[in-house]
Amino acid sequence: MTANKSLQNALIWVLLIAAFLLFIAGIRNVLLPFVLGIMLAYFLDPVVDKLQLRRLSRNAGTALVTITFFAAGACIIAIIAPLISEQIIHFLQEVPNYVQKFSLQVENSFQSVLNQLSDDQEVALADAFKNFAGKLLDMFSNFLQAVFASGASVLNVVSLLLITPIHCCRARMQKPSAASCVKLTAPLAASSAAR
Repeated sequence: MTANKSLQNALIWVLLIAAFLLFIAGIRNVLLPFVLGIMLAYFLDPVVDKLQLRRLSRNAGTALVTITFFAAGACIIAIIAPLISEQIIHFLQEVPNYVQKFSLQVENSFQSVLNQLSDDQEVALADAFKNFAGKLLDMFSNFLQAVFASGASVLNVVSLLLITPIHCCRARMQKPSAASCVKLTAPLAASSAAR
């Protein structure tokens, strides 16, 4: 009886964990901005605390840190994006040359094998190789087009830019002190003592 119950408990836990993992997999695109926002708020909060010690209000410190962080990020992107796009364009323009050089190297290295084949077999093998190289190139270019044209990628970037600052501004809330907690619980203690 206990073995059957422990098996049922284990099965329930496995099902719950599987359901949780499926849920996380289903919403993983939505989670990225929240996770990054929480991480940024966690790492930038000490900077806001230091600014607050220098007599800058928490709201002003949070605004300053958030604006500085995103301005620095925008500057980095503005510097790096043209270089990366130029390199990607150059690479895509050179892919046919790379494929041609690769096919020439393969033809040269397998020349001895090709010499042993009949003319019909050689033509069929060359056509098969060209078809394979063309299909491989098409698959690669389709993959790159899908990466750059993906609406989900654009949506992720937009949500990242909109949601991350909201989570970064989490640091705007005042941290409760022990004295404020005592003030909040004092009326409760007094009312329970009066009963």
